[in-house]
Amino acid sequence: METLTQLTIENVKEKIKENPKVFLVFYSAWIGLWQSYSKIIKEMEEEYTDFVFLTVNLSDQPDFQKEFPVTSVPTSFLYKNGNLILRKTGLIKKPELMDIIDRAGM
Repeated sequence: METLTQLTIENVKEKIKENPKVFLVFYSAWIGLWQSYSKIIKEMEEEYTDFVFLTVNLSDQPDFQKEFPVTSVPTSFLYKNGNLILRKTGLIKKPELMDIIDRAGM
C-alpha cells in the first residue's frame, strides 16, 4: 500500500489517470476505525495485485480536502479508468469491497 505523505494532489491525480484500477482512502491515524480498515486494505492489496492502493492521512495532508470531497474519515474512492465509480464514507468490510469491485467489472 502506498501511503502518500510526500506527494502532492497533482501526483495523486496523475496516479488515478495513469492506472486503470485505483482504490484511494483518506484517513486520520487517530481514528480507531483506521486500524481495522488498514488491515482490510493490506489484505486486498495482496489479492488484487492489478490495483493501485493509495492512502492519504488527512491529518498530515489537509490540503487534499480542497480537491477531494472528504467531510469524514475514512472516506474511500474507487476509480476505474480514471472515472470515479464509488465514494463511500466509513469502513467497508472486505466481502462488501470485493463485491463492489466484482460488480464494477474490475
